Amino acid sequence: MADTRGIYKKFYIERADGDPTGKHQACNYFVIDLVHDENAEAALRAYAKSCAKKRPQLAKDIRWALKTKSFSAALKLKMEQEGTPIPLKEAR
Repeated sequence: MADTRGIYKKFYIERADGDPTGKHQACNYFVIDLVHDENAEAALRAYAKSCAKKRPQLAKDIRWALKTKSFSAALKLKMEQEGTPIPLKEAR
């Protein structure tokens, strides 16, 4: 059966970096379930293609995560390479 809800409020988002400038206080975000949404991979491939010129490292990270099927592993690896502490919630 088709889901007829369209876009609706389902998540509360909090920035991990704390938004030190306040620039993003009124921003809107769109969440994609990378595990269960059958359209997620196509959406991320399109996003990686779209951002490749201005944000090549982000595009590369997205493509690597898609290839390995693990965004949490990709994020952990990137944080380890940069020497960024991994928050306990994310380290699992």
